[in-house]
Amino acid sequence: MFWKNLCTLCNAHNTTPNAVCLAIGKSSATATKWKNGAIPRDTTLQLVANFFNVTPEDLLRDPAEQADPAEPTSTSPLSQEFYDLVDQLTIKELREIQAIMEEKIKNRR
Repeated sequence: MFWKNLCTLCNAHNTTPNAVCLAIGKSSATATKWKNGAIPRDTTLQLVANFFNVTPEDLLRDPAEQADPAEPTSTSPLSQEFYDLVDQLTIKELREIQAIMEEKIKNRR
C-alpha cells in the first residue's frame, strides 16, 4: 500500500518518489526499494508524511479504506461554512484560491 499511496501523493503534488527521497535526505535508490515492496522505517515514514502533510497511517492505509477527499471530513460549523462558501465560487476563483493554499502549504516546509 505504501508505494501506491506514495505515487498518488506524488501525482497530486506534481513530484516524483525520487524527488521526495532527495528532499528528505535519502538516495534515489531508496525509492527503488520502496517500489519493490520495502516499507520505510518509522523515522523515514514520518519524514515522508511530513513532506506531504499527512499522517504515517495515511501512507500505509489501503486506499479503499481512505475517506473520499471530495467529502468533508468534519461536520463542525466552520467546515460547513467553508464548504458553503466554496459552492458559491466560480472555477476561476477556486483555482486562484487553490494556488494560494498550495503556496501556503509549500512555504510550511
